[in-house]
Parts: sequence; structure tokens; C-alpha cells
Amino acid sequence: MEAVSSEKRFIRKDGSLIWVNHATTVARGQNGEPTHLITVTEDISERKQAEEALRASEETLRATFRQAGVGIFITSPDRHYLQVNDKYCDMLGYTREELLRMSSADVLPPEAVGAVQANRNKLMLGELQTVSHERQLLRKDGSLIWVNHATSLARGRNGEPTHLI
Repeated sequence: MEAVSSEKRFIRKDGSLIWVNHATTVARGQNGEPTHLITVTEDISERKQAEEALRASEETLRATFRQAGVGIFITSPDRHYLQVNDKYCDMLGYTREELLRMSSADVLPPEAVGAVQANRNKLMLGELQTVSHERQLLRKDGSLIWVNHATSLARGRNGEPTHLI
């Protein structure tokens, strides 16, 4: 039998809660017969509190993204939408599902594609940290809207581009 491990909450004598990792394994004698159990109980309350704080922080960030009064979207380095918020969908007249099948180039007037790609390249090369300018976007109904647009590049641990915001 391998070690069996589980996380549990216990109630202390004073009534407070404590989280523990409770691991048990079987000790065996020379002939392989079980002789006794070994149990280790580790206080993991701080880790659990940190995990809960992180979950709350992530949920706050997700809610902020969803409910922001400005359009926000995330694209892959190859320009495909990864996430879009409700405001961005409303601005362009597309559903979330439609945009997630599209590229950010699909909402650019044809004459803007070259300049936008040049700025993306500068972000990818690290020549710029953020690009900010006014630009027109093409709505689903064919009309154009003006937006104040700012783009930043996120990088992974090894410095590789992961997505644009």
C-alpha cells in the first residue's frame, strides 16, 4: 500500500479551524507483513489561506474584466481572440462566440492592417512596451467606430510572447 494523503479541516479545542494534510502509510516487517501505520499530519492552514486569497483575487480580476465599462480583449500572438468582454462585444456588434472564431485583423479597416502589424512587431521585439493611439474599428454591420486603443504584450517566464491585452 502506498501512502494515502488527504486534506482535512479539524476543529481545535478553542473552536478555530485548522487545515491539515493527513498522510498515512503502512510500515512492514522483514517478511512484508504490515506491522503498524505511520501517520504524518502537517498544518497547511497558511497555504489554504493563500490559495483562497488567490482565488478571490482571480475572481475579482475576472469580474473586472467581464464588467468593465471599456472594451477589453486578449489575443494570441497570431492575433486570434482568446477572450473578449461584454463591452467589446457590444461595441462591435458581435457575439462572444463570433469574435472568438475571428482574428483582431478582421475588425480593422484594410488600410489600418499594415500599421497595426508594424506596432505588434515592435511589441514582440521589445522595442515598445505599450502602443496607444486612436483607431477606427469595423463593426459587424459594416459601420466604423473610433476607439482609443492601447495594447500591451504579456510574456511568459522565459520571455516568450504569450498574449496581447
